Amino acid sequence: MPTEMVINICMVLLVLLCEASSTPKVLLVSMDGFRYDYLDLLPPSMVPNFQNIIKNGVKGKLTSVFPTVTYPNHYTLITGLYPENHGLVHNRFYDTDPTVKDHFWYDDRRDNYDPVWFDTGAEPIYVTNKKGSGVRYSASALWPCGLGKVKEIRPDFVYYDTDPFSHINFTKMVDDMVDWFTNKTNPVNLGLMYFDEPDEIAHASGAASTAVLNFVKELDVVIGHLIKRLRDTNLLDDLNVILLADHGFTNITTQVVLEDYGIMAHEYTTGSGFENHITVHIYPNNIDTLYKKFSNSSLKDKLDVYLKSNSTYLKDTLHYSKNSRIAPIIITGKEGGHGYDPKYPDMSPIFLAFGPAFKKGYKTDSPFPNLDIYPLMCHLLGVPPAPNNGSLKRVEQFLKDPLKEDGFTVTEVSLLMVFIVTVLVAGLFAICACHNARKQPRLLLRGFQSPVGNLQHSHHLLQDNDDDDEF
Repeated sequence: MPTEMVINICMVLLVLLCEASSTPKVLLVSMDGFRYDYLDLLPPSMVPNFQNIIKNGVKGKLTSVFPTVTYPNHYTLITGLYPENHGLVHNRFYDTDPTVKDHFWYDDRRDNYDPVWFDTGAEPIYVTNKKGSGVRYSASALWPCGLGKVKEIRPDFVYYDTDPFSHINFTKMVDDMVDWFTNKTNPVNLGLMYFDEPDEIAHASGAASTAVLNFVKELDVVIGHLIKRLRDTNLLDDLNVILLADHGFTNITTQVVLEDYGIMAHEYTTGSGFENHITVHIYPNNIDTLYKKFSNSSLKDKLDVYLKSNSTYLKDTLHYSKNSRIAPIIITGKEGGHGYDPKYPDMSPIFLAFGPAFKKGYKTDSPFPNLDIYPLMCHLLGVPPAPNNGSLKRVEQFLKDPLKEDGFTVTEVSLLMVFIVTVLVAGLFAICACHNARKQPRLLLRGFQSPVGNLQHSHHLLQDNDDDDEF
């Protein structure tokens, strides 16, 4: 076989290898407080880009973890863990662990980067992404709980000296994210992007208000810009995009003033400064005395009250008890606002996705846990997930190709392809060498008979003899 042919075959195999093992790309976009049905409240013509995604992708709704607020759910989305397991138990909380004994404040810029709050054993997706084959980079555009270093790894691209509520223009954020994906030196294959609306607008004007729906129309324009940029940079057919929210939203119907029920401020501390929040951590001076006050019938009509030490519902249903950052008493209001029990339908956020891995035009009204987003992203990225509370099987319904039992990850397939190509190349060179050897005059390795008398000549295989053309 001519050497040129061997080289050509090797080049073809290497190209096929590169195509087969190209690093998978995922973009996760969060729109804070985007309830599952907001798009249904607008004529399709007013949100054409969202409708285009639904037509060419999948649509569903999520079930948030408790409490249904920003930070716990955003860390769940990228770790697949309940808050009691990943440690971000509220937007603000106090850690009673003797090695910490400090407050976390979501709006404190330092806390958003401090590993003490995030490096708790949980593994966010930007850390897991590094497990994959090849060189992988991640970007985080203001993702809550997605800026700090975990296991000595942080996102490779972030907005430095910012926090998730820095109000960077959404269009600029889209442009920066696309630039990170197309960076000529270190292109990312994983992006996390956070929009802090329509949550704040809903707080000011109410869920599903005119102001909220008008913003949804504005957000549709931003999504249209994202799709255009992806198309212009040839990413549209190569990138799996997931758009979702951390929680839903509903309107507050009643307000509860604890003093009106005989529970005085000097009897407890919240440890968080969230006296007016829907879900409150209560650190009582006397647990038994205060819990009895909370348990009076008139207050229980307005609040759900849980004792961390013996609440089966808190432990087995809400999965919110096994952590030093959870207070002895947890109170949460009946439905209204957000922060409530995820069992309330209005707490469900939206889920949309499109890209090469997803079906087209698929919809479901059956909610699934946002815990499943992490194993879904691991599948799309072709990396083995860290231990988590999610299920890839539950989200198989959205995937174009069914899951295979005992299947290979993209990383494993890439390694297998490298091995196969190596063996094939080695085999081709061996065949070529043997083929060429047959065309050469034979050597008598032990010596050959000279035509003149019995003169013997020996030639060692490792001997360098420039005059010997036969070798």
